[in-house]
Amino acid sequence: MIVLLVLAPVLSGCATARWGETLNPEPLKIDGDELHLSGRALAGSLISRSDQRCENYLIGLVAQRNVTRGGLSLLASGLGTIGSVVAKGQAANAFAGAATFVSSSSATAETTVFSNRDLYVIYDAVKVGRRRERERLLELVASWPDPSSMTSHEVLARITPYDLDCGISYGMTQISQALNSQSQQDPTGKR
Repeated sequence: MIVLLVLAPVLSGCATARWGETLNPEPLKIDGDELHLSGRALAGSLISRSDQRCENYLIGLVAQRNVTRGGLSLLASGLGTIGSVVAKGQAANAFAGAATFVSSSSATAETTVFSNRDLYVIYDAVKVGRRRERERLLELVASWPDPSSMTSHEVLARITPYDLDCGISYGMTQISQALNSQSQQDPTGKR
């Protein structure tokens, strides 16, 4: 019974975890309220909504990781505790082995999903990469000659790649690019 109480948060966390790259179930699209907006205003609205969607995804990712990590830690502790109070040797060994398995499974999952990088480093890399891309995108939008010359679908097509740049793999790519950039500098700090 105790094992089931400890296991419930783990199972619920794993069942709803968003470890993959699914940002949202729906792609970015133009809402009815945005149909009257000009090209620049529509782009700004879509960029803002994309930022909120990405933040929601990242917060959900952190929450699910914490639920899963906490649940597995509690389960391992519970199994270890049960194993330490069991009188018979084989049962105690079985509980101790199960606790070790759960602990190592948690570590392996984190290593596999996050490639030995702390989730908060990935989170920051996503935020830095998106900030840089948003600035570039806003400069592009400001340079559009006639806001009414672009259809809403053309604006959406320009913003959608930005919307998709949010997730674990995007963060890992940003980290790799930063590391490569650093390694290509000579000892004097020049490129």
